[in-house]
Amino acid sequence: MEKTLTIKIPNELWVNDFSENKTADFIYSGPDKIWFLVEKTGVSVMVSPVTYIAEPQVGENQVAVPVEIATATEAELAAAIILQPELAPHQYTHTKQINYDDSVYYAISNPKLNDYYDVVSSQTGVLSLVSIVKNEPNPNLTPALQKQQLIEKYLADNEFSAEDRTKVEAYLAVISAYVNKVKTAYKWKFITIANDVPEIPGELMALFNTLTPPVAVPATVQT
Repeated sequence: MEKTLTIKIPNELWVNDFSENKTADFIYSGPDKIWFLVEKTGVSVMVSPVTYIAEPQVGENQVAVPVEIATATEAELAAAIILQPELAPHQYTHTKQINYDDSVYYAISNPKLNDYYDVVSSQTGVLSLVSIVKNEPNPNLTPALQKQQLIEKYLADNEFSAEDRTKVEAYLAVISAYVNKVKTAYKWKFITIANDVPEIPGELMALFNTLTPPVAVPATVQT
């Protein structure tokens, strides 16, 4: 039988952000009923990376989970699609993207469902999905955020002349624009990443050094 799954996907592959409420359709094509094999090892639970068209023999600490495709939950149908054998290798296509530094990244334009989600199970064989996320921010993001938040703190905590405030706010605009740019310039999109964080101008550093007490660069930043 065939059954279509419409499921939420992130704004961008490997990014934990679903704010755009995107969805995608994936098609299950196979038997009306399948089984999943779940194995428990201590506190760990592993789902076998294949599906079964007949009830599999189970060993100690294993559970066979039957699923009727017609009445499958979203997670069960997704698991059936993710774990079903491929009749032919998936042919990925890519879209050329230009990074902010003019380097090129070829983004996958037709991800499979298992590019978005992993299948996991409870101890009792209840299947669920976990979003696949690459936690690889641009290495320039943290130092840029530190500078941005430092400048914001100087502005909030001190009185400046109109001329000096204009200069501080001008740099804040520059570093804020840079932060917004690198927030989505993820590390995996680059071969190399230059350290191009805009420096605080010497004139402003001299001004800040006259303040009492001087404000330290934050040890941690809020992203």
